[in-house]
Amino acid sequence: MIPRLLYLNFSEKNNTLDKKQTHYLKNVLRLKTGANLLLFDGKGKEAKVNFIIDKSGNVSLEIKDTIIVNRETPICITVAQALCMSNKMDFVVQKSTELGANFIQPISTSRCQLKLNESKLNEKTARWQRIADASSAQCGRNFHPKVLSVLSWNRFIESTTKNKLKNANWLLDPFTEGSISKTKLDLKKNLVVTIGPEAGFSDEEEEHALINNFQFVRCGKRILRTETASIVALSIINNRLEEM
Repeated sequence: MIPRLLYLNFSEKNNTLDKKQTHYLKNVLRLKTGANLLLFDGKGKEAKVNFIIDKSGNVSLEIKDTIIVNRETPICITVAQALCMSNKMDFVVQKSTELGANFIQPISTSRCQLKLNESKLNEKTARWQRIADASSAQCGRNFHPKVLSVLSWNRFIESTTKNKLKNANWLLDPFTEGSISKTKLDLKKNLVVTIGPEAGFSDEEEEHALINNFQFVRCGKRILRTETASIVALSIINNRLEEM
C-alpha cells in the first residue's frame, strides 16, 4: 500500500516537510529515494509524489499528478460524543473518521467520567485532531474531519437550535421505540448523532433534548458501550446511504 500523508497546502514545487513528517517517512516508514507517496490536502485534492533524499539527507517531494477524489458520504455528519475515558475517546475519533464523520463534537455532560480543566481540554482536542488526521490518511479520505472544541451540554443544545432548519438532531437511546434503520434520513439536512457517556444521559439532559426537538433513536435491542455506539450508528447510516 502506498503511504498517505496529510499536507495542507501542497503545490507543484517547493514542498518541504517539517521535522515530524521527515522523521516519520525516513525513520518509521524507511522510505528511500524514488519511493511513491500520496499527499492529500484535507480539502479534496490528492497528489502522487516521488520521495527524494539528497546527499545531505534533506527530504523533498516531487509532484507527479494531482487529482480531486471524493470519498465522502452524501450528507454532512457530526458525531456529538459525550466525553469518555481517554482511550475510548481516541477510539471514537478514529472510527468515526473511518466511517465518514465530518465533524466530531466532544460534549461535557453531568455523568462524564472524564473531567478536565481548560488547558487539558485544549491538549486533548489537539490530540484528537491528530488522531483524526492520521485516520483520514489511513482510510483514504481526502477531507479530514474537524474535531471541535468541547462544549457543555447546554451550549451544545444551544448550538443545535441555531441550525435547527439545517440539522436533523438524533440522540441515541437504547430504550426508545424509534429505530435508526427506519427513522427518516433527510438528504437535504446535516445529521447530528448524539451519544452519551458510559453512564448515559441524565433525565434532565434527555428532557432538554426532547424540548429542543431531538429525535430519539436506538441501534438495536441491546445496550451498546459508548465507544461502540458511533461505529454501529455510522455503519447503519452508511448502509442506508448505499455507501457500503
